[in-house]
Amino acid sequence: MTIPQLAHDYRVAVIGSGQLASSYLAGLVASGFPARRCIGLMRSGPRQRVAVCEPASLAGVEWTTDLSRVPLDVTVLAIKPRDIAGLARAMADANRRPGILVSTAAGVSAAELTAAFAPSLGVVRCMPNIGAAVRRSSTLVWPYLELRSDVRHIVDQLLGAVGSVWPMRSEADLDHATAFAGAGIAYLARMALALAGAGERLGLERASAAVIARELCAATGALLDRPAATPGLVMAGVASPGGMTERALDHLHREGLDRSVLEAMLRSLNIHNYVEARMGSVAT
Repeated sequence: MTIPQLAHDYRVAVIGSGQLASSYLAGLVASGFPARRCIGLMRSGPRQRVAVCEPASLAGVEWTTDLSRVPLDVTVLAIKPRDIAGLARAMADANRRPGILVSTAAGVSAAELTAAFAPSLGVVRCMPNIGAAVRRSSTLVWPYLELRSDVRHIVDQLLGAVGSVWPMRSEADLDHATAFAGAGIAYLARMALALAGAGERLGLERASAAVIARELCAATGALLDRPAATPGLVMAGVASPGGMTERALDHLHREGLDRSVLEAMLRSLNIHNYVEARMGSVAT
């Protein structure tokens, strides 16, 4: 049987109404992909849709709750893993099948997705992050090289539009690295919260401390974005030998910042029998 090709003006359906769905659509439209070829299927209501994105960034994107109105050329699943089975049943009941299925559902294997949705062109698992809204998502992808060339081209077009694409060597690698690339923005935002709290305790007004912490994070990102920049060089540019910043960095090292970050990621994956073995290899 000849597998059909997608039309050049294929449409993208994003199923989900949360942060990731809206961030992806906002970044895709910002990249120049026509909003008229985008549609969002709301499975749980619009309550989170503009929490990260400005409403104007989604202008022209159609939203619906009616599965029968959703074009399924390329279907991006941005829903919770627990909702996959229900969606698959609803699509089967409606006799609808996706063309290319791109799933962001953590922990739901490609084999499970293939069995549930029986797509005609291919299944791709990916893990973007909400940086997609500003076209800075580091998106993990598997499979990649194994994909048909035309399918891989569409994956590059749609995921590359919202940031960088990082092919994984295996499905297990994608699952594990999700705790890093998929959730990393939350960890950095948590650091901003800690900075703001410390600034307030040092005597700043709460609102001022929050704004300064935000500016510090934005400035750090901009500095790291420069050619040849590294975290070490940025730290060296602030910390003079024997100075206050060097003392602070030494304290963070002694208190096990590196170990704490890795342990948090491992525990987020519920790899209980793996944590201690991995943690033993991290210098404290």
